[in-house]
Amino acid sequence: NIKVKNLLKIIHKHNTILMGDFNSPIQSEVIKKISSSIPNADQNPSEPTWTIYPFDYHGHVEDKLRHRLDNIFITDDLTVENFEVEHSQGSDHLPVSASIEI
Repeated sequence: NIKVKNLLKIIHKHNTILMGDFNSPIQSEVIKKISSSIPNADQNPSEPTWTIYPFDYHGHVEDKLRHRLDNIFITDDLTVENFEVEHSQGSDHLPVSASIEI
């Protein structure tokens, strides 16, 4: 994916936190490529973050929380002290948070 290649070219290799909704499941090539360059802050990124509300868009139907789309990646020089998938009804995504030692 050209967007991922371009992203990985411009991110710093030190003191970097990359986070957000990547719209790609954890087992996708996109996430695998990012993880190979900058590790996921969650050592076991299996807890789903999307969708907490029923979703139906042009035949793509989701009716329960089953996908991990939201991630935090950090460079090796940073240390994760705590990672959590939070619980909230403020969005169709559950928030992820991490305490990171810089």
